[in-house]
Amino acid sequence: GTWKQKAAAAVHRVMTFVLLGAVRKAWISIPAWRQSLEPFARGRPVGFDWLPIPSPIEPIVDPLGVASIRARYAPAGGHVVGHFGMYNRLTARLLKEVISAMLARLQGISILLMGQGSGTLRQEIVSGEPQLERRVHAAGPLTDEELSRHLQACDVLVQPYPEGISSRRTSTMASLVHGKAIITSEGPASESLWREHGAVSLVPSTAVAIGAEVERLVGDSCAREQLGERGRRLYDGFF
Repeated sequence: GTWKQKAAAAVHRVMTFVLLGAVRKAWISIPAWRQSLEPFARGRPVGFDWLPIPSPIEPIVDPLGVASIRARYAPAGGHVVGHFGMYNRLTARLLKEVISAMLARLQGISILLMGQGSGTLRQEIVSGEPQLERRVHAAGPLTDEELSRHLQACDVLVQPYPEGISSRRTSTMASLVHGKAIITSEGPASESLWREHGAVSLVPSTAVAIGAEVERLVGDSCAREQLGERGRRLYDGFF
């Protein structure tokens, strides 16, 4: 990265040395952090324990509000495929490829982008492919209640991450607690529980693989409901 990023990284490492030199126990958001942090303990017997992060968004009950949102983004009664996140550079690049491939392959779906930066990504997509303007939507930042309604309005959530799904991703936690079918990717940061419990659909982080899984799930309401239910059970049991 830039010299500023390298300087910030150096400062963070010094802070980590100081912090782990003064504690007996450290809570970590995902188990994968243990391997990264242990060298900074310099051989001290620091206990690293996993502290799972719950969803910041609790579901609300408002079927009329949810129906209104679905009618707004899928007026012809099609399916709504959503993404909730912060749209950093790596994620946004993959999402653009995925969205373009999905909309070319599936005529009956609309894309709903939620979260800060969603408007910018939508503009980038439709400026390159103006014919997608009526099928790609950005809700932008939302209040907790509005976000709950928008998540409930989605049939499927596509949540790819460069390092793989992990429980520190509160965007996925929010989708889990709402019982939504989630398509994501597995990677070095992923906990084994995702695969063991079948709580999410794990596919390669490519536009072709994600698009094919979206097609399968939007065409099978039973599979969507079962996947969402397994995700909700995992959330209730662990988070």
